Amino acid sequence: MSALEDLSISTYEHVGCLNVKNEYHRIFQQQLSNDSQESSSYQIFSSSIMDVELCFRLCRRWTILIYDKSRCICLYTISEHHEYAKLGDWTLNCTNRYSVYTLGINKSITIRTKFNPLSKISASIYQPFSAYDWSLDGCYYFSEIQSVRVDLKFDTDYEQGLQMCMRKCLIRSGKSGYFFLSRRKNCYCSTSFNDVKIHSSSTTALRKSIKQCSFLTPICFVFKNTMTTSCQQYSDGMSFDTLAKINYKMYCFNNAFGYSRVLHQCIQLISFSSFYRNYKQLCSTTNTFRLDFEQQWTYLLTYYLPVIMDKRIGGKSAIWIDRRSKYAYELLTQREKEKYNYLNEDQCLILYPTFDSWYIKIVPCIYYYAYYGLCQTAAIESNLNLMKEFTSEPQ
Repeated sequence: MSALEDLSISTYEHVGCLNVKNEYHRIFQQQLSNDSQESSSYQIFSSSIMDVELCFRLCRRWTILIYDKSRCICLYTISEHHEYAKLGDWTLNCTNRYSVYTLGINKSITIRTKFNPLSKISASIYQPFSAYDWSLDGCYYFSEIQSVRVDLKFDTDYEQGLQMCMRKCLIRSGKSGYFFLSRRKNCYCSTSFNDVKIHSSSTTALRKSIKQCSFLTPICFVFKNTMTTSCQQYSDGMSFDTLAKINYKMYCFNNAFGYSRVLHQCIQLISFSSFYRNYKQLCSTTNTFRLDFEQQWTYLLTYYLPVIMDKRIGGKSAIWIDRRSKYAYELLTQREKEKYNYLNEDQCLILYPTFDSWYIKIVPCIYYYAYYGLCQTAAIESNLNLMKEFTSEPQ
């Protein structure tokens, strides 16, 4: 692959804007020396000719942050939607001038889930991994990769190798960590890198363009110009020691719950063997799903409406939701709002699926037709020091 092809960026999307907290705004606005400032967790470039494509080339990240069309901010400890929210609040008002962009074209404009190409794989992985979240942390070349022990060699395709590698590294590393997957079809767990002190001065790690890791099909599909273009052309000129670094975290204690990237919550869809069920007994150890925001409503439309429509039995396919759901209440008609009383614990809310939406209905809280229920619990924060370096004194 030529240097020009390696760095070319043709598909990207404006994800949204951030109302950045004052403490981070001050850091991002510090006087830059030699037009750049960097640390191990972030790097800032400033230029009068800064644009989105140039920022992607400089950062070599799946997502970037741009301020006022002149300052490019590379955030190396952040890769997921909810992690960006720690910098500030997502907003539709872009006058604050902090904009987030992501590579690729997101077909789901309202959900904004496609922050990296592994979303689809990690969402469809088999049940033992349902509580884990995967995220692409970047593409690298290690000049001394031969000194690192290979934890797993595989002959299958890369997507299967990805799952095999994670399974292997989970046993060694626990509930959170990272692993590397190379074009040579070798898997390296984080513990192997620690064993040989991979971060020592004698070892050079070069961050490469994301396109250099197009041996992974989900990454290749983002850069392909047409449906007929072969992914092989992106791999032919790459070093066999090019590696994709994958982070994995367990966000849900119970594997019965699936992790939602969009909501940063653990959610379980319960299917009842009998359609008579007491609402108060629905989620005995967790919380009933609270529909409080429009984003949650869109999430239910996108992820659960198709599932319920496929599995409905005799038309009895309603879902219990939390009776205190604020956004659900706002969707009721004025007449229904006058009928519904938050303080009356005998009144509950359920969702009935229609062809393309949900119908919210007020029902008694006991002995009502509802085949499904949604339970939720808070996600585990597995990296509490994610933003630690942002609040430290400038170097």
